[in-house]
Amino acid sequence: MVGFNLQHALDVLANQQLLLGFFLLSAGLVFMIFGVRVSRPLVAVSFGVLGFVLCFFLPIAEDLKLGLAFMGAIGLGAASTCFIRAALTILAGAWAACATLLVVVALADLPMEAVLMIGTIAFVCAASLALIMYQEVTAFVLSLEGSLLFIAGLVILANQNQILWKHIRDMLIDNPVFAPFALLAGAMTGFYWQSAELRQRDAGTSA
Repeated sequence: MVGFNLQHALDVLANQQLLLGFFLLSAGLVFMIFGVRVSRPLVAVSFGVLGFVLCFFLPIAEDLKLGLAFMGAIGLGAASTCFIRAALTILAGAWAACATLLVVVALADLPMEAVLMIGTIAFVCAASLALIMYQEVTAFVLSLEGSLLFIAGLVILANQNQILWKHIRDMLIDNPVFAPFALLAGAMTGFYWQSAELRQRDAGTSA
């Protein structure tokens, strides 16, 4: 089974344009701070990106890929706005399944059937939780995506200083805990920020 190559992903990301770094940084903050408030368009963006990636890697002619990818992005993004709760439920389940699969593949040598079963269980559990605690799960999922975007932007910006980038890159690659910790720290920061806003809104509604 193919695992996630963090080193390759960092090297590819670090060499992107500086403008993209600022964009990812800003987008990450929007997801982390305003996620629940503007959840519909942000979930649409998430599914739009998913649709683009899925269609772009379909085994079709190269000259058709880009057009089909944009069609997939628009179609999947539009569909998610019409069925926002179902879309968020799927999104939560997908992130839980991906995270679980990455951990399982990294820590244990299990048969493919067992790995897929564990991933399916994670998907079902997260999707069920999203149905019960919709607002809270929305805040966490969008904060997680925002944290990922924010870190990606920081990687691009850090690469502008080679000494700083070498230090950060070594920490991310050599310390297996640092990258997940940074991602979860950003996600939890955004989650608690949005949770506080939800509590204030509920208190104002009930007053």
